[in-house]
Amino acid sequence: MSTMSNYGGQQTPEYVEERTSIMAIMALVLSLICFIPGLGVIAVILGIASLIAISGSRGRLAGKGMAIGGIILGLIFSALWIGLGIGAAQVAKMLDQQVNQGTIAAFENIEQGDFAAARELLLPEHAEKVTDADFIAFRDEYTAAVGAFSGGADGWGDMFQLYSQLG
Repeated sequence: MSTMSNYGGQQTPEYVEERTSIMAIMALVLSLICFIPGLGVIAVILGIASLIAISGSRGRLAGKGMAIGGIILGLIFSALWIGLGIGAAQVAKMLDQQVNQGTIAAFENIEQGDFAAARELLLPEHAEKVTDADFIAFRDEYTAAVGAFSGGADGWGDMFQLYSQLG
């Protein structure tokens, strides 16, 4: 690429080698490594910075297409990771409400001898098959194996800690 320089009132052509912006290359590469969360955001930042640098370089830097590609892919993959994170949080919340809280309620009912309430937590086809004697035998077995029920987990971290103590 050539540019014009002004020496003593005369314009002389000056040859400047055009090179590809390293930031544009990094933006594209980081956006393509989509399996690592957070790299999409870095790719977007590098892509925007490289577009600013390319526009201010007066033709010395190239790579506008790579920068734009890095920005677009970075935004897409960042949105996917955010969606996956929100979805995982919703699944964890649903499992906590339906599985963990239901299990805690069942054990509390069995410990207190309220077998009718414990039976209501079972599926109808199983509830009619389970007798009070079955609940008593179950309570006696787990009490002998791990001790009396003392309460459940307050969340996923607490649940993993309690299960690791059992192992």
